[in-house]
Amino acid sequence: MQLTDAVFSVRSRDDDAEESVETGEISLGSSDLELMSDGGEQVVLIVFPAVTVPARATITHAQVLFDVDEVRPGQSDATTSVSIYGEA
Repeated sequence: MQLTDAVFSVRSRDDDAEESVETGEISLGSSDLELMSDGGEQVVLIVFPAVTVPARATITHAQVLFDVDEVRPGQSDATTSVSIYGEA
């Protein structure tokens, strides 16, 4: 099976979560996701429920596109590093 130029989206707010690294507190159903920090370092989980990968399939290319919903001068233009991991 080959998926070429397939596009999958997060379907609802139930498909993501934010967890504070410091406290372990989990926020479900946020109206937006703050990658890396929301008053402290955090881990963000995003689920794409419509994506299925057959057994033994090889993924040769994937992209994740994020939209910016607000710009904060001095913060939004700061250099950052994001690690993205995938899991079955």
